[in-house]
Amino acid sequence: MIKAFILLLGLAGMSPELDGQIDRVSSFRDIVWGSYIDSVMIDGSEVKFERSKGSDFDNAYEIFNDKMMLGNVEMNQVNYIFNEEGRFYKVYLKGRKDQTEEMKFILEYKFGSPDNTWKVDELNYTQWIIADVTFTLAEHEFHTFDLVIESDWQAAEAYRKNTSVEGF
Repeated sequence: MIKAFILLLGLAGMSPELDGQIDRVSSFRDIVWGSYIDSVMIDGSEVKFERSKGSDFDNAYEIFNDKMMLGNVEMNQVNYIFNEEGRFYKVYLKGRKDQTEEMKFILEYKFGSPDNTWKVDELNYTQWIIADVTFTLAEHEFHTFDLVIESDWQAAEAYRKNTSVEGF
């Protein structure tokens, strides 16, 4: 709990916007990257995660009665992924194919033009990299889209520590 509080204090200084430009994405739905699964608090209440059934990801969890909307896009699945140490680092969202363009609009509006695009078999990928967070939208040619949001919060924390070194 103390570790999560210290991390939260360190990340609190990372503003999500700087002069209208996105500088960092420090959380997803107010869950700070790197938070321990057993110490996530939103609006003063502890979040209870339930292991996701049928997820392709290890350590995938859901929140009972979670919002299944992102903007105007309805999600079929929202998974919160934790690493082996129980720390939050990834989100997996699945939606209907007919809402792919709306999801792409949200991401382009928020983050600008994508950094990468590529195609593998029947999947079209579009990717945005915002500091230490990567957004990868995979559009299946037939049924659905997937959005994976992945934070390298450990690299951000190391950067913060290494750029605030004093004493020499």
